[in-house]
Amino acid sequence: MKEETQTPSAAEGGLNAEAILRLLKRFWWLILLFAAGGGTAAGFYAERQPPVYRKIASVMLKDTKSRTDAASDRILQELGADPGAANLSNESYILKSTALMQHVTETLRLNISYRRNDGLRTISLYNSSPLEVKFDRIKTSKPIQLTIIPDNNCEFTLQYRDGERQKSLRAEYNKKLELPEADLTITPTPHLKPDSYGVPVSIRRDNVRNTAAALLSALNVTRPDLKDASILEMSITCEHPEMAEDILNELIEAYNRHTREERSEAARSTNSFIMARLRELGHELGDVEKRIRSTCEGKTGSLRAESLLDADFQASQALAQEIFDRETRLKLLDSVERELELNADAGKLLTADAKLAEGLTDKLSLYNETSLEYAGYAASAGSRNPVATALRDKMHSALTAVRQTLAHHREALEIELAELRKKQKELEERMSSVIRHQQELRPLLREQKVKEALYTLLLTKEQENALALAIASPTAKVLESAHGSDSPVTPDTAALAAMGATAGAALCGIGLLGFGALNTRIRTASDIEKNSSLPVVGELPRLTRRERRRSGLIHLNKHSAMAERLHILRNNADKLLPRQERGGQIILITSTIPNEGKTFVSANLAAAYAGIGRRVLIIDADLRKQSLTRSLGGYGHRGFTDLLLHEESNPEVLLHPLPGCEQLPGKAEILYAGSPVPEPVTLLSQAMTATLLHSQQKKYDAVIVDSPPYGLLADTDVLAEQCSITLYVICSGKIRQSYLKRIEQLADSGRLPHVAIILNGINFRATHDYYHGYDYRYSNTDTTD
Repeated sequence: MKEETQTPSAAEGGLNAEAILRLLKRFWWLILLFAAGGGTAAGFYAERQPPVYRKIASVMLKDTKSRTDAASDRILQELGADPGAANLSNESYILKSTALMQHVTETLRLNISYRRNDGLRTISLYNSSPLEVKFDRIKTSKPIQLTIIPDNNCEFTLQYRDGERQKSLRAEYNKKLELPEADLTITPTPHLKPDSYGVPVSIRRDNVRNTAAALLSALNVTRPDLKDASILEMSITCEHPEMAEDILNELIEAYNRHTREERSEAARSTNSFIMARLRELGHELGDVEKRIRSTCEGKTGSLRAESLLDADFQASQALAQEIFDRETRLKLLDSVERELELNADAGKLLTADAKLAEGLTDKLSLYNETSLEYAGYAASAGSRNPVATALRDKMHSALTAVRQTLAHHREALEIELAELRKKQKELEERMSSVIRHQQELRPLLREQKVKEALYTLLLTKEQENALALAIASPTAKVLESAHGSDSPVTPDTAALAAMGATAGAALCGIGLLGFGALNTRIRTASDIEKNSSLPVVGELPRLTRRERRRSGLIHLNKHSAMAERLHILRNNADKLLPRQERGGQIILITSTIPNEGKTFVSANLAAAYAGIGRRVLIIDADLRKQSLTRSLGGYGHRGFTDLLLHEESNPEVLLHPLPGCEQLPGKAEILYAGSPVPEPVTLLSQAMTATLLHSQQKKYDAVIVDSPPYGLLADTDVLAEQCSITLYVICSGKIRQSYLKRIEQLADSGRLPHVAIILNGINFRATHDYYHGYDYRYSNTDTTD
C-alpha cells in the first residue's frame, strides 16, 4: 500500500537526563553487545600476551657520608678536592646505570633469547632451551632472528632471512654455519628430549645496549621506608621468573664489584694526591722561610711611622668629608643656575635653599620678594604703571646680582675643591708607603703558619686512608635475595576482559550520546514547545508493522491508544475555532515533506468526526501524488479535478462513502482527486475552488482538505486561502527544530490560517511516555466521547 503512513523516528537523542535515560533504555542491547565485543577482544589480546613475572630483592647500602665508607672520597673532600662522591640517593641511580646493566646482560647472555609457541602465547625458554646458539662473527647491527627446528639429537632445520627471501637449511650440531648476518654454531643442551623434536624454537639476538635499555625500563629501585634511608628495594619484571632472579642477584654482585674497584682506585688516587701535596708543601715552606729572612735583613720598623698611620687615616677621612661638602654645594649651584635659565625669564619664583651661601640666599629672597610685588602691581595697575616699571627694573637688578654671586661662589668652591684634592692625594701616597713597608712581613708569617698546619694534616690523612681501605666492607649488603611468586603478574585475563567490556560499553554510550547531541530533529511535543509558540493539538503514536497491517489506513479499534489520541485530536481541533451556526470549518491538513503521515491523519480524523455522529467530507487535494485516493482504491474515479474542469457540475454524484466508516454514527464521505492534470496549481487558483469548498462547508460539520506538503509545492498556499484552520503534520524525527520558526512565520503572516501542529509517529516506548493503549487494559464498553 503506497500511502503516507506512520514513519519511524529517525533518532531520539538529546543532552538532558531524560534523553540519556531514553537512549540507555532503548539501546541497552547495543551497549551490551559492545561490552561483550570489547571483553572478548581484550580477553583474546590477553591470551596472546606472553606472561610477565616479578621478583624483588632488598639490600642495605652504606651511605658514602658515613665515617668508614668511601673514606678516600671523604678525605679528598676534607682536603678541598672534588672526588665526585655521592650519597645514598646517587647510589640508587648507580644501581640503575646502563654500564651495570650492560655488564649483567653480557654475563647472563640476555641479549640472546629463546622462545617457543604455547597455544596463543609465546613463552621464554630461559635456561631450558633444547639448543644453544653461539654467534662468532656479527655482520650486522640489526637484531638477528632465527627459527630452529630440532629434527633429532644430531640434526636440525634452520630457517633464516637472506634479504627479502626466507631460506631454510638442514645441518648438524656443533658445526660452524656462515649466514648473511652472522657466523654461528648451534649445540644441543641437556634439555633436548624427544618431545622437543619438530617444535620450532625462535632465537633473537640483539645488541647489548638495546637489551640493557629494555631491562632498565623494567627495573625499579625504591626506598620502602624513608626513615631507614639505607635500605633499597629492587624489583624487576620480565618474561621468566628465573631470569628475573638471576638479573637482580647479578646486578647486586656487579654493583659490589664496581664499588670495591672504585674504592681501591679512590684510595690510590688519594694517596697519590697526598704525597704530591706533601712534596709541594715541603718546597713551599723552604721558599717562605727564605723570603722571611730576606725581608727581615736591614729593615727595622719605624714606631713613629706606625703611630702617624692612624692620624693620617683620620685626616684622610676629614678631607674626604670636606671634598664631599664642596661637591654637594657645587651641585646646588648647578641646580640654581638651571632654575634661573628655566624660570627667571618667565617671572617665576626661584628656590632659596638654606644650604647655599648666605649672600646668595639673601639675593634670591630679594628677587622673589620683588617678583611677587611686581606681579601684584602689574595685575592691579598694569605693567606700565611707574611703580610696576620701577619694581621690574629692581627685579632685573636683583637677578643680575644673583648671577654674579653665583659665579663668585662657584669660582671660590672650585679653588677650594682643587686644594683639598691635592692634599688628599699627598696624604694617600704617604699612607700607602707606610702600609707597604709595614705589611711585607705579615703575609709571609701567615703563609708559613698555614702551610705547616696543612703539612701536618696531610700526614694524618695518609694514615687514615690506609686504615680505611684495610677495614672496608662491601657497599651493598643483601637483606633478601631475589624472591617472589612464580605466578605471572600479567596478563590478568579477567581484569583485561572486564576493562575491555567497560571500554566497549563506554565507547558505545559515548557514541550514542554524541549521536543524540547532534540530532536536532523534532521528536516529542516538548521539542515543539521549546522552539515555538504554536499549539500542539495531537500526538499520535507510532504503529508497528503488525498494527498497520491489521488496521489498514483507517484505524477503527476503539480500545487502542491510537483511537484515544485521535479523540483528543478531534476535540482540540474543535476548540481552535468556535462552531458556526450553520455548516462547519474547512480544515487544511499539510506537512513539510512527503511521508509525514498527513494522509493517515486526514482519513482517521474524518473517521473520528464520523464516530461521534458528525457529517464530514474529506477532499483529496493532493492532485499530483493522490496518496489518499490511491490508498482507498479510488484511483481512476472522477473527482475534484473534474469539478474544477467543469466536466461535472454536481458534486453529489462524485462523492463516495469513506471506506470502512459506513457503520459509524455519522456520515463520512470522500471526494477523490479525480483525473490527473498537468498544471494543478493553475487549476486550484481559479474561483471555482473557493466556490466548491464553501458550498460543501455549508453541508458538512467539517471539510478536511488533504493537501500536498507546504514546503515543496505552491498548491497548498492556494488552498490555505479558503480554509479555516491548518493542521500541520510533523513526523517525529524527520524535521529539524529550526524549521518551526518557518512554520510560525507562515502562521503570523496569515498565509496559513490558525495553525496547530499534529506530531505523528511518536515512539512512546523509547521516550518512556507510555500511553493508555500500551499499559492500560480497556473494558468492552465504548470509550468514544
